[in-house]
Parts: sequence; structure tokens; C-alpha cells
Amino acid sequence: MATLVIMIAAPQLLTAQSETILINNKSVFKKENRPAVSFAHINHMDLEDVSCTDCHHRYENGENVLDPDELTEENISTIVCSSCHKKKSELEKAYHHRCIGCHDNLKKGKTAGPRMCGECHKKNQ
Repeated sequence: MATLVIMIAAPQLLTAQSETILINNKSVFKKENRPAVSFAHINHMDLEDVSCTDCHHRYENGENVLDPDELTEENISTIVCSSCHKKKSELEKAYHHRCIGCHDNLKKGKTAGPRMCGECHKKNQ
């Protein structure tokens, strides 16, 4: 019976989690100042100190109330950053705050991700 549960649950989990995501929101970033970011989502999912709600969030009264079970392809339009951060400056700030902020926090005694512009915004991707 446990095997059957895993087989039914696994497809839903897999559809919500692309291995690599190209962050290239052309509706907000009409003129690109830097190349799009190729984000290794799968690498972040494997980190033991990082949970889904460290990046994905919906705040109500200062508290993140997002249920990780909401993170599915069916809900993609409501869980992408641009669903709330609609202006270019807001979206850029949200990405940089989440990504660089987390990488800065991790660097204290641990291997951290990129923090400089060209390390994420790579030319010729």
C-alpha cells in the first residue's frame, strides 16, 4: 500500500519543481540591462537548510502563510514572484533580496551561491 501512495503522490510533486528555471520576465523587464538568469531550482531543493517557503511566500499580517502544497503547476500564475511584485523595481528588488540575501547569510561558514551580478546574469547562456 505504501508503494501505491508514493506512485500517486510523486507525479504531483514532480510537476511543481522544474530542474532549471529561466528567470526572464519580459512583461516586466521590457528592456534587458543584463542577461536572463538560469536558476538551478533542483539544487536549491536539495539544500538541507532551505525550505520552499524561504523563497516562495505570501504574507498576511507580516507572516508567511503560504502552504508548500500550493506550489504546483496549476497554481503557477499565483506563486511566481511577478504575481505580486508587478513593477520592474519591485520585482528586481525581490529577486535580489531573496537570492543575494540568502547567499550572504549562507556564506558565514558555509559554501554560498553567487552574489555578484555577472555570476547570475551570465552572457551567452
